[in-house]
Amino acid sequence: MTRIIQTASFVVIALSLVRDLVIAQETLNQSLNKASSYRNSFYEFKIEYFGELKEQSDNEIIVKLPYLGESETSQSFVSISVEPRPFVDLPGTYGGRFYFSNDSSSAILSNRHAVEHDTVNGLVFTKEYWFVYGGMGSWETVINCYTKHHGQYYVISLNHQFLSGTPGETINGRKISKKELITNGLKAMHDNNNKYVKAFNAMLSSFSINK
Repeated sequence: MTRIIQTASFVVIALSLVRDLVIAQETLNQSLNKASSYRNSFYEFKIEYFGELKEQSDNEIIVKLPYLGESETSQSFVSISVEPRPFVDLPGTYGGRFYFSNDSSSAILSNRHAVEHDTVNGLVFTKEYWFVYGGMGSWETVINCYTKHHGQYYVISLNHQFLSGTPGETINGRKISKKELITNGLKAMHDNNNKYVKAFNAMLSSFSINK
């Protein structure tokens, strides 16, 4: 009798977990289906976004993404900027924007671990994956995309914590290297089932310029 009760309890718990997962997925889908539209009248670009528009100027907007995971502790955001030079924004480690034309031999470039190209509405974007170790198991991880149009660079980036962990720490009885950690981070950045990757890709795909 006791075993039957225990089995029934496990079944109830399992069904409850499945229900919670379904509800969480429905909440995510609702969040990703509720896109808002933004149009920049100065540079004539448009984009659909998810979350809250936090900062806005003629050449930059910052979108605070909703928390799409139950255990999220750090805020994720997407920035859309227009500048005469391409850059990556690394406020937590580098201290701000690193412009690529500054110094092509700079050590900071060693933190760019993959470069791809995507075509979005006729615009060819360079898509970069950045991992900057800040110490104490903390990383700054950014998907940075930019395209040049009429002499200006349009930079769209996702700043989200894709990775944590200290290089050299022991996990499951063996030390994990910095390279292994970055490989794991790259997998997360390319995971189309990742909620933040999905949201960012949808935003990037909606981007267009009308001039």
